[in-house]
Amino acid sequence: MSVASQLLIWGTVASGRTEAMITDVVQQGERAARLQSPILWATDGFTTWKAQIMHFVRSAVQNGRRGRPRLAEWTELHSVQVVKRTYG
Repeated sequence: MSVASQLLIWGTVASGRTEAMITDVVQQGERAARLQSPILWATDGFTTWKAQIMHFVRSAVQNGRRGRPRLAEWTELHSVQVVKRTYG
């Protein structure tokens, strides 16, 4: 059995955490993961991360009807919150 995996690390430098910055990072990650292989997305818990991930990392579900298809999150998308601790 051969299991292939990739570690993709995306980030950006900004003076503050903004929605535009988070959107940019999520779009870059989504484009890199279009094969819809299992994805583990780790964030710092800032609520905008989850909203943007759920907005961009989803696919159309075709149902044979006319009109815009329903969008569903990828089944292999997993997200975790990293807990930051300081020891002193």
